[in-house]
Amino acid sequence: MQKFKDEETCRQYLIDKMHGGVMKCPKCAGTKLYNIQGGKRYKCANNQCYHKFSVTVGTFCENTNIPLSTWFPAIYLIASHKQGITSVQLAKDMGITQKSAWFMLHRIRMALKENNSPLLGGIVEADESLVGGSVSNKHNKKRAEWVANGKDNAEGKETVFTMVERNGMVVTKHVQAATKEQINPLIKERLKPDAVLVTDTSHIYKKLGSLYSHFQLNHRNNEYVRDSWYTNTVEGYFSQLKRTLYGNYICVSPKHLQAYCDEVSLRYNTRDLKDPERFDKVLGNLAGRLKYTDLISREWLKQPKKEKVSKEPKVKGLKRNRKPIVQMLEGVIINEFESIKDAAAKTGYAISSIHAAATGKQPRSHNYQWVFKKEELNLNNGKVNKESTTEKSYSQKSI
Repeated sequence: MQKFKDEETCRQYLIDKMHGGVMKCPKCAGTKLYNIQGGKRYKCANNQCYHKFSVTVGTFCENTNIPLSTWFPAIYLIASHKQGITSVQLAKDMGITQKSAWFMLHRIRMALKENNSPLLGGIVEADESLVGGSVSNKHNKKRAEWVANGKDNAEGKETVFTMVERNGMVVTKHVQAATKEQINPLIKERLKPDAVLVTDTSHIYKKLGSLYSHFQLNHRNNEYVRDSWYTNTVEGYFSQLKRTLYGNYICVSPKHLQAYCDEVSLRYNTRDLKDPERFDKVLGNLAGRLKYTDLISREWLKQPKKEKVSKEPKVKGLKRNRKPIVQMLEGVIINEFESIKDAAAKTGYAISSIHAAATGKQPRSHNYQWVFKKEELNLNNGKVNKESTTEKSYSQKSI
């Protein structure tokens, strides 16, 4: 990391890695550029463009105030540490806030995701595992409630499905549930037709025998090895994944679980590379940008967000009521309204004032009487029939 002590060296390394040594305008692809702001940014010389941009445009470092001399060591640390690095530790090492470190790590994890990776062939072991805390680690009170509600140890955990090629690559996916509808399409998508599949006797894999050479081991009968068929490789990978999640990151939300799986998968798939080579591999996958609003959004939830419904303005002491109300002057009905809110909107009077007059808290509002209208209100040429309905009877009606 002594190589990347200054910004100029980092920018030139990024140009060589991302742009083949020649910086181009991202808008018009022009190669004639002006250096501005002391070489930190560029300006296109095309008189039809004049677009201004930096060397980080189009990468996960785009639009950041953190210098590249901080980004590069952070990339090196997360790629080289066997169990990753937490945002708290990275903040201490880099001299930044924990929030900035957490955002940086998630942007880097986006680059750790391997795109267009080759299909798995040869002998491929597949299995699923649950990720989450154990019921035995819960507080006695919560554990008692858990058991009383009839929940098992799998309740509240997330499912991770993994395929490992012997002496080869690994593919890890976070799925909603361990079902054939969720898992079988992943197997068909990532396996070569001539691959040999080794699994346990779960019902999930029953129909795969017609597509692949399929060997199943009955773990319930303590059968874990049969000749050269076993699932120890994928079980060993799950051990690495869970040691990283439980031992280092402690708690991972379902939303970000796939990003952490991609991080562990990349270190496993590049286990034969040295740390500088793995660092170069990550820098070769910088394309793409993750915005903070997208990172913390709630779109990942299974339940769709409830649409916001416009609410009536709240008035202290006023309960919601859409009962019709009439405006009277000396016992004669002047106007009729659908509700107090409707009356306030059309007359310009305050809702609280109309409400007080209608409920008897004050005799009038703006020299008018306000009475809640009953369905059986008898009208006689616009006058209230006091024999059947009185102002007092209306004013005492609760709203």
